[in-house]
Amino acid sequence: MTADTSRWQRLRTIFDELVELPPAEQDRRLEALPAEELELRAEIRSLLQAERRAGNRFEHAPTLADEFSDILPDDPKPGARIGPYRVAREIGRGGMGAVYEAFRDDAAFTKRVAIKTVPSGRDTEQILRRFRHERQILARLDHKNIAALLDGGVSEDGRPYFAMEYVEGERIDLYCDRLRLGLRERLQLMRQVCAAVHYAHQHLVVHRDLKPSNVLVAPDGTVKLLDFGIAKLVDPGDSDEQLTESGVLPMTTSYASPEQLRGDLVNTATDVYSLGLMLYELLAGRRAFQVGELPLLEARRRMLEEAPPPPGVNGEIDSIILMALRKEPERRYASVERLSGDLSRYLSGLPIHAQPDSFGYRARKFASRHRAAVGAMGVILLTLIGGLVVTLWQFGIARRERAKTEAVNRFLQDLLATSASDGNSTSPPQGQRTVSEVLDAATRRLETENLSANPGVKATLQQIIGSSYLSQGQYALAEQNLRAALAAQGHLFGENSPEMLRTLLSLAQLSLTKADYAGAEDFFQRRITILRREEKRGTIPPEMLASALSDFGVLRRARGNSKEAELLLREAIALKPTIAPESRGGLGQVETLLALTWLDQGKFAEAEEYARRLIAGFRALPNPATASLCSGLTLLGSILMERGELVEAQAELEEAEKLYRQLFDANYAPIYDNIRLQAQVDYLAGRLSEGLVKIDRALDQYRRHAGTQYVNFATALTVKGLILGKAGRADEAERILREAAGLRAAHLPNEHFMTALTKGALGEVLLSRRRFAEAEPLLVESYATLKQTQATDNRRVQGARQRLVELYTAWNRPELLSKLP
Repeated sequence: MTADTSRWQRLRTIFDELVELPPAEQDRRLEALPAEELELRAEIRSLLQAERRAGNRFEHAPTLADEFSDILPDDPKPGARIGPYRVAREIGRGGMGAVYEAFRDDAAFTKRVAIKTVPSGRDTEQILRRFRHERQILARLDHKNIAALLDGGVSEDGRPYFAMEYVEGERIDLYCDRLRLGLRERLQLMRQVCAAVHYAHQHLVVHRDLKPSNVLVAPDGTVKLLDFGIAKLVDPGDSDEQLTESGVLPMTTSYASPEQLRGDLVNTATDVYSLGLMLYELLAGRRAFQVGELPLLEARRRMLEEAPPPPGVNGEIDSIILMALRKEPERRYASVERLSGDLSRYLSGLPIHAQPDSFGYRARKFASRHRAAVGAMGVILLTLIGGLVVTLWQFGIARRERAKTEAVNRFLQDLLATSASDGNSTSPPQGQRTVSEVLDAATRRLETENLSANPGVKATLQQIIGSSYLSQGQYALAEQNLRAALAAQGHLFGENSPEMLRTLLSLAQLSLTKADYAGAEDFFQRRITILRREEKRGTIPPEMLASALSDFGVLRRARGNSKEAELLLREAIALKPTIAPESRGGLGQVETLLALTWLDQGKFAEAEEYARRLIAGFRALPNPATASLCSGLTLLGSILMERGELVEAQAELEEAEKLYRQLFDANYAPIYDNIRLQAQVDYLAGRLSEGLVKIDRALDQYRRHAGTQYVNFATALTVKGLILGKAGRADEAERILREAAGLRAAHLPNEHFMTALTKGALGEVLLSRRRFAEAEPLLVESYATLKQTQATDNRRVQGARQRLVELYTAWNRPELLSKLP
């Protein structure tokens, strides 16, 4: 390394240390430099003064271009053009790029943007590589809390540029102080920051430079995350070596994590740490490490070795911040989503997951720092062993849990790029074939990888893979993995542990899909109270309880109690404020199910209004292609069919089926519920041959994967009987409808509306065969039940009454006809 190179690295390191500090602290630190570095001190002071004059929000890394600016090409001036954009003014400048406010005002459209380009004299290969890297990162990201990439290209003088969303805002710390925001408002802003960072992590991007100056708040309170200039792709092909110069890793030291300061590899835990530093500063009004007057090496030593003092906000907030700021990455929150979730739980008055370091952990750290002293106190420590054994055993469990989380996360990295869409992602939906291949590969790897020393890791992975297969409609593989996980978890964690409850819930969901209502009933009756209790204790997340309540509602509806189902679904939806926004994807289907219970009760107008509102919300998501949109469209199609609007009903059902097939396996059960409804629309529209083909497809699928006990199997038989009856095949129709009536009697209460509809269909076929005496009791019961269970002026009730009118007219019983209410 040459002397010039060494001097340059020293200058850059010191500048990075000082640039984020207040001017007074900068001066004190500069004065502390050795006397032999007076020239270096003057040069750094000059750069810092230039930085302050520019009011730059972006990281500034000086280059030799600063000394030769008079002979370099001019940077764009106001009125100059960069591609199709006209420059208005410079708004920021750093070592990697200059940022300008600009307007696109050509024939295409007019738009205000922020243009980032490489400044004159800084277009070295390393800078250009980092510039292209930032543009590549931004192209992957599309989130409401991240300044969006709009365009890119090369200017007339050959410099690359890209256009970003222009953010009219104020850096987050200044915004909070100016408005004198309280604790709650500041936490809500930080949860927006967390949402942006979590989204980036989902797309395999680590920011690595999170700090107040890179977070702006718009006048309406919307947070925007900026500057992905040193972000890192979590990708085997991505190398920091390509983004560094002379082996110096890019960072802002004041907001760097211990692993960054050491030059270790970084991952998502690095951003968790930086968010902890931001939280500390935003809530405590000071930085976590007060090292302004210390020499640089001593400052780094303290940041690496010493824990920051508690912020002094309150006990719970202090615990959250200090957990994020733990030196060891594996001891921090496992993800930004977990950090945000704890902030949400605090805001909702619920128990948080963060806990202060245990005595056992602090004792171990003390022993590692003071081995001689501990040795001398050995006799005294023996008296404490009895009390420490349990504490250290608990610490061992916690440590193993963290290690398990890390191992699981590493194993599942391959699944991130092809994970199923949840509606909050902007990635295009992946085809089922791709997801299946990834799950199959994960299963094969799990079988071959030696995890005998980590049975908890293996069981967790089996549960995750099994649940993924279940969500994709691959039921045999789902059960295989879930049963294996359950067997291991019973020995490892014990009955009713969070791990075992999660696996049992997935198996209950599988039972529901297979119409094994007795198996599902056993789980919910025995454990729904336990799940409610554990959610209050904070040992399971609220979204897990919401899922259980929703599935219990599905079971109650399948067993004939739509009103109890409605109560359970409302309880699930009431948990929404306690669930982190990024974890609310499943609530869309819960809300759809709620509308379905209204449909059961004949409240068609209310159900339609609610369904249309849900669908509008699903379509407004960054990626609307979700299971929630599929179920919403299917629900709306069903409502429209009941209301006699057959053309629109068919359109909604066909759109839902097409999307289902894009997202899920061909055996996914809801696809065939959708096809059953399409067959019913065909029947009502008089397309009997088309309807018969569709209903046979649905029945075949039900027989193979659910069995005759599935509530919609009897519904499909009822539809087929009606089609055959209208087609003049009365013998077949009667046989099928009697089978359906028998299944209704076996699985649903006699007063259930579905039982009434099947009885009415059988009575209609008997009426067509002029077997009036047999038809009458069926039609009378059907009408009475529907009048009792359905809303007034309901088409189901009207249809049941019309059948009685036709019966008494054909039977020539005017005295009975006159008594009809």
